[in-house]
Amino acid sequence: MHRSGTSLTGKFFEKIGYNFGHESDLISANEANKEGFWERKDVVQLNKRILSLIGSSWDYPLLLKAECIREIATNNIFNLADQAKQIIANLEYPFAIKDPRLSLVLPFWDEITKDSKIIIVVRNPLEVANSLNKRNKISEHLGLMLWLKYYQCILAYTDASNRFFLFNDSLIKSEQGLIERISSYLNLNPIENIQNAINTSVNKSLIFSGGAPDPEIVLKAPYHKELIKLWKDMHLESNY
Repeated sequence: MHRSGTSLTGKFFEKIGYNFGHESDLISANEANKEGFWERKDVVQLNKRILSLIGSSWDYPLLLKAECIREIATNNIFNLADQAKQIIANLEYPFAIKDPRLSLVLPFWDEITKDSKIIIVVRNPLEVANSLNKRNKISEHLGLMLWLKYYQCILAYTDASNRFFLFNDSLIKSEQGLIERISSYLNLNPIENIQNAINTSVNKSLIFSGGAPDPEIVLKAPYHKELIKLWKDMHLESNY
């Protein structure tokens, strides 16, 4: 989901050796993300095109059957698959692509990249909603529902064998358990390199955390039940 620390995560993965492309390929830093986004302009534009084709957008996400989105690639509609393949071909290995919209269009990219490792960045939904309110003037309720829909989509399009939950606060705190799990999932070695990457990625002066409480304590309305269940399920699967 947007405002979940995905840019911090992008910076971290760049530090451990993943290639996102040349600086000119990436969206420039701005007031929302002062150190950068680690998002390719062409990937973001391509994802916007895909979302438009399925009647969706970043702030109006739809959970469609994976086959509906995958067919855009298999049928090469508007040559979007060719464009995606060209983007990947121009990236030096090991590479990564990052865009929160990937949560909504992942089946398309699965057809292009094959056997990708999926990193799912998760932040307390209350903090995400607060950040969206500050940046986009989005109400807390809508922010929470967007959070829910993004993770419903990404969980529907992946399974436990090919996804890794990276909780934002765990990365900021540089928790040893997280470091060991990332190392195992991506076959990275030595672990010290991961620790150093975290130390040089986390700029605590730019960390905007409202210190939001556990959503299970605060979110008690009937329509929050699904959100809380998903929040618990992600923690349970990740052993976090």
